[in-house]
Parts: sequence; C-alpha cells; structure tokens
Amino acid sequence: MAIDWKGFNTYAENTWCPGCVLPGTLVHSNPSIKAIEQISDGDKVLGSDGTYHKITEVMSHLHLGPCTG
Repeated sequence: MAIDWKGFNTYAENTWCPGCVLPGTLVHSNPSIKAIEQISDGDKVLGSDGTYHKITEVMSHLHLGPCTG
C-alpha cells in the first residue's frame, strides 16, 4: 500500500521530513552499496525491517533550512 504524502502537508514550519537524506548518503542496494543520488525507480534498497524493498518513486526538493536530525 502506497502512502499518500499529500496528507502530511502543513502550513506551519515543517520541522520533519519522513524520508529525506543528504546527498552522498550511502544506501544498501541490491547487490551493492550506492550513494542516495544514484538510486532510481525499480532499485531495491535495504529497509529497517532487514529486507529489500523496491523503490517506486524518487523525489527531490530544494531545502533552505538548517539540517537537523
């Protein structure tokens, strides 16, 4: 089941992002490790549940605030 991220919009200051990572972040892909910017639709990446999941959408946006996390 896909998540509809449009439901998470807010008009107040957004202090979180449900899946953003910085460029250069290394990701366990199947069969190798890749930088996040090299991941594309159809690739499989290792999830927090210990199994590989197929990427269905890659999003990118310009972030102007401080990087906190």
